[in-house]
Amino acid sequence: MLARDIMTVTVIAVTAETSVPDVANILIANRISAVPVVDGAGAPLGIVSEGDLMRRPESGTEPQHSWWLRLIESPRDHAVEYVKSHGLTAGDVMTAPAITVAANATVGEIARLLDRRHIKRVPVVSNGRIIGIVSRSNLIQALAGRHGIRTAKSNGDDRQLRQRIIDEIGDGARISVPFVNVIVTDGMVELRGNVSSNLDKAAVRVAAESIAGREKVSDHVSVWSASARAVLWAE
Repeated sequence: MLARDIMTVTVIAVTAETSVPDVANILIANRISAVPVVDGAGAPLGIVSEGDLMRRPESGTEPQHSWWLRLIESPRDHAVEYVKSHGLTAGDVMTAPAITVAANATVGEIARLLDRRHIKRVPVVSNGRIIGIVSRSNLIQALAGRHGIRTAKSNGDDRQLRQRIIDEIGDGARISVPFVNVIVTDGMVELRGNVSSNLDKAAVRVAAESIAGREKVSDHVSVWSASARAVLWAE
């Protein structure tokens, strides 16, 4: 199984000029913990995560160092930290360069990369542009669906069916695709992720069934609980 078989295809991104408050609002509004930073052609420049926005003077969380750390701190280290904590745009605070994978990277390769680099997600790039995101949850969903992490190949028909279902969920049912993952193996469709209501859950299932036809659709989509939604919005 490859990156393109499990990735989330709707990518919410910002530019280097996007303001820090706007980035924070995008993370909250879309219930995500990080956002890629891209140039005008869609090429990845870096990524801004919640961690990049944690140490800010506006929230009283600006880094405070003891006198002895200030003595041994290099001017470059201080400059980098200052830009990160006081920068006004995504380009100032992003972690760069962006760590990416190709669309044909195997699930095993991605899992090892996330573990080695201590990151939670990685953009998928084709022809220099971001075409999707693979997160830890995408890997776990693939594992939960009992699809061999050992498998390096996927049927082209499966990929076409997956894309048609994703398009129908997003364009037909108008459900927020970033929170729904579609996994197709040998024509068998599994739906995983989270939606806001039982009605949205039903719409996702119907959209998948309308495209999959006679193939089995296994619905494992969850509905956000009221408490989960409250936590997400509070964060």
